[in-house]
Amino acid sequence: MKVNYNPNMMLICLLLVMLGACKKNDGPTPVSIVGNIKTQNIVTTDSTGTVVNTNNLLYTYDLQGRLSLIQNTSSGGLNETFTYHGNIVTMVQQPIGQPASDPVIYNLNNQGYAQSDNQNTVYTYDVTGRCLTAIVTLPQLTDTTLNTYLNENLIVSRHSARFTDSVNLHVDSTLYTYLPNADKRNALPAFWGQGNVNLAATQTVTSGTYRQTANYTYDLDTQSRVVTERHVSQSPSTGLTLYTTVTQYTYY
Repeated sequence: MKVNYNPNMMLICLLLVMLGACKKNDGPTPVSIVGNIKTQNIVTTDSTGTVVNTNNLLYTYDLQGRLSLIQNTSSGGLNETFTYHGNIVTMVQQPIGQPASDPVIYNLNNQGYAQSDNQNTVYTYDVTGRCLTAIVTLPQLTDTTLNTYLNENLIVSRHSARFTDSVNLHVDSTLYTYLPNADKRNALPAFWGQGNVNLAATQTVTSGTYRQTANYTYDLDTQSRVVTERHVSQSPSTGLTLYTTVTQYTYY
């Protein structure tokens, strides 16, 4: 089977620690809690208020609380299925109305976390089960993500990529600060590692001379779970809003 390099896979550690993980009882069992998110409705608008992207996600879990399906009902959406068999987890992505992609197959370590996959990626974790590194090694490219945590929250994610035929190294980094509120959202597979314990307050992305900041605000329900998240990106030089993403959640 041909293995295609997908740069989005390098964001796995970064994206997944921003949400909690779900329970796993078949094979190695990471310490985690059952997935609880039912739906996510995500709308992004630009500085003029024009909608530039929407995603409507429905999460389905198996009887053991493990994520089994992310269904995107938006136009041009992408569905993702997860199947579990011992130390192997298989993920298949399928754009609506199109053939499914080749499966991504994860091999789990004794703690129940992905240690490698068939995309030539190797993962490592700290003692709390949070992803420290994700390294892709291909003949033409080495792509590395390094994560740093404080109080079980991701504070720095540094990504670098170098093509073997170039001396240039592309580097970007993302920094986070946090609120004291606990983050009670849990959806993503436990085999990708544990999530943050607190809600993010700010995000700063730096790539070369480019820099972008963002602030998070939330509405909580009576169980202190996030029902609305607002992510507002701004230009540091002008202070003007670039994009606003509003995500609404429902729970099982």
